[in-house]
Amino acid sequence: MQSSRSRILLIDDTPVNLILLGNALEEDYDLRIATSGEEGLRLAAEVMPDLILLDIMMPGIDGLETCRILKADPALKHIPVIFITALGEPEFESTGLTLGASDYLSKPINVELARQRIHNLLDREQLRKEVEAHRDRLEVLVAQRTEQLAASEAMYRGLVEQSVVGVYQVLGETFTYVNPGLARMMGYASPAEMIAMANPLHMVQEPQRASLSVWTGGDNTTRRIQFPALSQEGNVIELESHETLFETPAGRTLLGICVDVTERKRAEQAQAAALRAAEHLAELKSQFVNNVSHELKTPLNAVLGFSEVGIATQDITRAHRFFGLIRDAGNRLLSISGSMLDYAQAEAGKLVLDSAPFDLVETLGAVTARWQPAAESKGLEFLAPALPPSPCIAMGDARRVTQLLGLLLDNAVKFTVEGSISLECEVAGEEYRITLKDTGIGMHPDQVEQAFNPFHQADGSRTRQFGGLGLGLALAKYLVDRMRGEITLDSTPGLGTTFHIRLPIGAQIQTEASA
Repeated sequence: MQSSRSRILLIDDTPVNLILLGNALEEDYDLRIATSGEEGLRLAAEVMPDLILLDIMMPGIDGLETCRILKADPALKHIPVIFITALGEPEFESTGLTLGASDYLSKPINVELARQRIHNLLDREQLRKEVEAHRDRLEVLVAQRTEQLAASEAMYRGLVEQSVVGVYQVLGETFTYVNPGLARMMGYASPAEMIAMANPLHMVQEPQRASLSVWTGGDNTTRRIQFPALSQEGNVIELESHETLFETPAGRTLLGICVDVTERKRAEQAQAAALRAAEHLAELKSQFVNNVSHELKTPLNAVLGFSEVGIATQDITRAHRFFGLIRDAGNRLLSISGSMLDYAQAEAGKLVLDSAPFDLVETLGAVTARWQPAAESKGLEFLAPALPPSPCIAMGDARRVTQLLGLLLDNAVKFTVEGSISLECEVAGEEYRITLKDTGIGMHPDQVEQAFNPFHQADGSRTRQFGGLGLGLALAKYLVDRMRGEITLDSTPGLGTTFHIRLPIGAQIQTEASA
């Protein structure tokens, strides 16, 4: 097995043994000879032999002491030693084996037996060296691989620890690992605090908790889920998680990576709401165009029809009545176009409001004079307002106050079939309060919520039945806001509607820049 001549160191002070073993070994081995223990130790350190043949009985340092010194030296202790001893020295053999000797040759030496034992021992030693070298190489490779794995683990752990996404591992109902990103996301001071305090299932809101707790997938099964979770402060956080289920010695383990999608969900919901609002607005505008067409055609047809009849009739009284109807239709056209123009100017921020002193009692009186006949012509009772003492001077735009009340009274007369309409006013401190009440058809709560939105009417059938563009209340709300006031309403279906208006007496008109 030896690939080159092995070095053998023969330490013996007996010439016969030296001649006998020298003749037997020098052809196959690199043989070195020492005749004393001292000389043998020196040569062993110099040539580093593969095998030492050592006589026990020598003057000076004997073989046993020489062996003890060899085995105590880290550089020489692995060199195998074969003792040469006489047949009558069994106690020395035992002592030698205890010291680390590998074998014995008994005197007189059997050359062939000695050659075979030496050969076998050198083969074993060569094999030991190869195994040891291979082990050393493996240890180096293992150390290198361990270092690489440690570096890789450190790198990936650093990525996980610094990541803003949440990483977690769950065994049963217990977190076994969470990264700082998830701890921060869920409102915990540290991963250790979250592991100690949080139950993975209790963080999930119902009804998702039941579905998340039962997952019967096989090993390495993955899923992508989105669910609301509760933070430590009790806030709801929308999480999107990618999870893998696998078997470990400890049991079925869940590994997950999650991100906070709360803002994305809110954005999606806001986008969906905006889309619905846009679609609803488009529908309202389409309905508004139809209403405009209807509202314009009705008085125009009256103007044209009564004009033709008036031209043909010879009866002055009858013609006078027709001219009155034509005037009413013209006023209706003027009101429709005025409302459309005012709303367009309001949307553009160009509707002008003046600020000047005016007599509130005089203004309310003019409004009563304008709308009481309209109400009574439908058989409605118009309850005249209890007015504050005159004069009652307020600051503002008297024309816009008149317009505001006209818009509300127009609705009251339009949507009240029977009963009454009342207008009340009182001064309280630095404001005056107007209450307008009717016994009309009223509104449902969802209609009340939308009442001041432009183009809004309860339904299309009301438009056909009562008329209108759906701009009146929106324009009224705009006017009250510009006057730095407040308008609210109460309404019950079938019982009527009440508007409450509060306006400051010393009103400073709100400009578009400060609106």
